[in-house]
Formats: sequence, C-alpha cells, structure tokens
Amino acid sequence: LNLAYKDFQEAAPLDQWKRYSFLKNFYLNYQVLPDKADAYTDSMFLVLDGLEEQFESEHASNLFSRGDVLRAKNRFNEAFYQYYIGREFASTHLNSCELAVFTNRLGLVRYEQQDYLNAITYFKQALDENRGCQIQSTFENRFHLRQSICNNIAFSYELAGMLDSAFLFYDLGLNFVEENLK
Repeated sequence: LNLAYKDFQEAAPLDQWKRYSFLKNFYLNYQVLPDKADAYTDSMFLVLDGLEEQFESEHASNLFSRGDVLRAKNRFNEAFYQYYIGREFASTHLNSCELAVFTNRLGLVRYEQQDYLNAITYFKQALDENRGCQIQSTFENRFHLRQSICNNIAFSYELAGMLDSAFLFYDLGLNFVEENLK
C-alpha cells in the first residue's frame, strides 16, 4: 500500500484518508500496535482538516477511531468521552443506521468496564437505531451489526446475573439469523 501511494502523488484527501484508515485498522486489529494506530488516526484528521462538513461520515469515523485507539490502550473513560463526542456529531450529520454503529461502541466501552447494565442501555439504543436500516444498507449494518448487538445484550444480561433476560436476547439473535439464512 505504501509503495502504491509513492506513485500516487496527487491523491485526493479522501484517497489519503482511506489509506490512513486502512493502516490504522491494520495496527489496531492485526499487529495491535496502538501507538502506530494513533499516528495514523492523527493523519486521518489532518487530511480532512477543514473538510469535515464535506466528509461527514469520514469525520465521524475519525472521532470514533480516536476512541478505538484509547480503548486499545485501556483508557476507557477517555475512549467513552471520545465516542460520546463522535456520537453527538453523528447524531446531527448521519442517518440512524450509521449512528447505530457508534452507539454500539459506547455500549462496548461500558461492557469492557464491566458496567453491564449501562452497556445494555446503549446496546438497546443501538438496536433501535439499527432497525431503521433499509434494504439497500450494507450487509454489515443490516445483518451482522444487528445480530451482534442482540448477542452483546444477551451476554451483558448473563454477566449481570439476569439469565431470563439473557435467554430472551440470545433467542432473539438466533431467530434473527434463522429468519435471514438466505
């Protein structure tokens, strides 16, 4: 990727952003080097500086990428605050389907803090927002995220010792998969 971009000197800001986003994800999820991921997150912000209104979805991703890096560094309170800022931006600039991704992340931070009941609140809100996803939305938003949120709610209930509620959401997630096998 880096070699390809050496020959791509006139890359537009969005092209550069996609490169940095890919590298941030690589160092966050595969090599797990949060400091390198943080440097690429800084680059993502830099290439879109002054273009936030033109690239609203990417700017929201920048805000959440910062939260992802902080979460990877186990700085959960800072991550939650960053996700909150990102969600505030997303709530006024993105549709409910895109917003669900960000609300889910707030739940994930609370989950990692073992604050399961508050995690459930965010997960349920994300599930409600996700229900607004239309047929033309991505597979990720329409199927994977929805099933994942149901599972996160169930697991949170289970860890909070509320097994009846956990069963209901595990069942909801499984039924959702069954209904969408095609």
